[in-house]
Amino acid sequence: MSCYLRHLDDVLLAAGVRLTRENRHRVHSIIQEITGQEGCPQVWKAVKLRLLRSDTWEEFVGELRQRWREPVAN
Repeated sequence: MSCYLRHLDDVLLAAGVRLTRENRHRVHSIIQEITGQEGCPQVWKAVKLRLLRSDTWEEFVGELRQRWREPVAN
């Protein structure tokens, strides 16, 4: 799971997300929701497309930041 997260250090930093072993699943789930994709290869492909242009990069980071700050439902 979330094999692509290692490539997102700058994105996660910009979004204010500190990736840990404990929160990897949550980060992966949020990114799945943002991209609308399920499997790692599909999610990574969708993320890469968003990171190519500065406007979609900023949009992706903003959405990740917003969703990360939302309270976690138990």
